[in-house]
Amino acid sequence: MLILGLMSGTSLDGVDCALTSVTGSPPNLAVELKAFRCRPYTDAQRRRLAFVCGSEQAGVADVCELNVLTANWFADAVHSTLSEVDVDASDIDLIASHGQTIHHAVTVAGREPATLQIGDPSVLAQRTGITTVGNFRPADVAAGGQGAPLVSYVDWLLHRSPVEARVLVNLGGIANLTYLPRNAGLDDVLACDTGPGNMLIDRFVERMTEGKSKWDQDGNIARQGAVDEDWLCELLADPFFRLPPPKSTGREQYGQALADALWSQAGDRGLAAADRVATITALTSRSIAGAVCDLLPGTVDRVWLSGGGVHNDTLVAWLQADLADIPVGPLAEDRSELNAKEAVAFTVLAHETLHGRPGNLPRCTGANRATVLGQLAPGRNFRKLLQAVELAAT
Repeated sequence: MLILGLMSGTSLDGVDCALTSVTGSPPNLAVELKAFRCRPYTDAQRRRLAFVCGSEQAGVADVCELNVLTANWFADAVHSTLSEVDVDASDIDLIASHGQTIHHAVTVAGREPATLQIGDPSVLAQRTGITTVGNFRPADVAAGGQGAPLVSYVDWLLHRSPVEARVLVNLGGIANLTYLPRNAGLDDVLACDTGPGNMLIDRFVERMTEGKSKWDQDGNIARQGAVDEDWLCELLADPFFRLPPPKSTGREQYGQALADALWSQAGDRGLAAADRVATITALTSRSIAGAVCDLLPGTVDRVWLSGGGVHNDTLVAWLQADLADIPVGPLAEDRSELNAKEAVAFTVLAHETLHGRPGNLPRCTGANRATVLGQLAPGRNFRKLLQAVELAAT
């Protein structure tokens, strides 16, 4: 199957589009990345998304409209990507759309566990003509899970090893890891969010540059600063870091509100701007290293990195230092493969959804059972697609 995966994460930087070929079935499923493009959001689009994600003033009309607008932005990204790689929409079997998470509150006391991704799959299917699978997370939440991390099943399918115990860390806005012991079976996999990835760093850089920069290019700012170890120790006392898997988090805990509060704290401590960025970068590194060293039940032979944060040379170097003798390196040599990992993962999950197979690992999300994920929006190719699936099953 030729599947186009769409991913827009907590950093709100744009839409990742990964065109993949998915063949076989679990446990012998193979994925080939055919093409990858990232479609950055405009400043206006980013502001609208940030308003709905982080403002108590956003109303139901704002969310409702942006649900459709985001899907239209995704559809535009699909059309431009396919045009650039010279692939016709009629050749695509399926779109896998993670959507844009605007609220993820699955462990709030006194509240019903809930997660919400916008970017209506029906709009995507109508705009492109391609059958679309979206809204992956709610099924896991409905089964008692935290709806994250969902990539752990795909990590097991594609990256397990009979001779090496691996930790796969994705450095997105929020950082998450998957632990794959040597010769791991499904019941051996552990996964969790570790806390902030790029999100706090990005906001600190925005504050430092008054909006002129949105990330620390190559980690240059952090490299020039000095880590305030006393303040870092206070930050690492956050109880979330000590919680065992399964656990998940999001911008509700580590978003702009916290970043702005911490920026002010750093000012009260008299820290220079570069020292603030250095300390908050060290927080990401130390919290990941702490999860690897303290929360996992067995040995770790290697740590593989992916996601946007892998291009922050300072963060990667500090993580290697914090993990001492455990080798740390990129999951792939190709930059596109590093950036595409989560979009690729959702193409696999959509493939499994279409074939009626579960896509979550209860041990990783906390769900009470494995379940088929996602909601399906038929496109013009829907009947043909069902016939192909039925034929393959026979």
